Amino acid sequence: MASDLVAHHYLHTTPSHVSHPTPKPFSTAPIPPTHFTLYTTPSNETVERVWLILHGDDDVPNPSEQMYALLSTPPLAGNHRKLTVNTYDKRIVQWAIGIGNRAMRVDMLYEMVLKPEGISEERVVKGYKLSRGESWFVAEFPAAARIVSVGREEVWVVMTDGQEGEKVVSWMTVVRSQDGKRSYVSTLKTKEGYRRLGLAGMLLAGFLKGEKGEVWLTVFCANWVAVEMYVKLGWRTKRCLWVVGHGGDEV
Repeated sequence: MASDLVAHHYLHTTPSHVSHPTPKPFSTAPIPPTHFTLYTTPSNETVERVWLILHGDDDVPNPSEQMYALLSTPPLAGNHRKLTVNTYDKRIVQWAIGIGNRAMRVDMLYEMVLKPEGISEERVVKGYKLSRGESWFVAEFPAAARIVSVGREEVWVVMTDGQEGEKVVSWMTVVRSQDGKRSYVSTLKTKEGYRRLGLAGMLLAGFLKGEKGEVWLTVFCANWVAVEMYVKLGWRTKRCLWVVGHGGDEV
């Protein structure tokens, strides 16, 4: 599973956050949840989002009772409408929708894994080359630089290699587990005007060359183009991750 790596990534996507100890209602969970608050300012005065990531398929024996108890604990007290829940348990989804009268956002993602034996051949697109890109990422996205400087994520890029000169047109970030046996593709993006050229496939295949551990990723179920690409490269769906949030536009 990759839920711990997912949590690691999101903990470092904002320069201002506070990580909390395991909430009391979940102290007996097989895998303790990740619980943290994102703030809009470094002074930690304005709560942007309270994020609860439940790692197991059945973390909570009595979800409604336990989750309502959680609402009275800091920092959720008074901020429950800013709660985002990541869970594999449909019972928690129903509860999370109910506390806000309506869900502002409900999405489902596939948690997919590629086993070492599923790694295939390298892909090359003429006129482009693969490279590491930590320095480029930090300069290009200073607000997200913590995922590299603190989170120690790797950055892989595809660059133009021709008359245009060298320009990054596709990139991805990768989190590795401490034992090196798992990695998680936390971001994968291609600039507009360079999509549907096979660059994302080239990026992934180039990264996978020589990998010996499991490689995980999450993808929105509705993004069928990406799902199809991952399946062709060898990824298989392990389980489904629900995301219920009360802090964004309604979906």
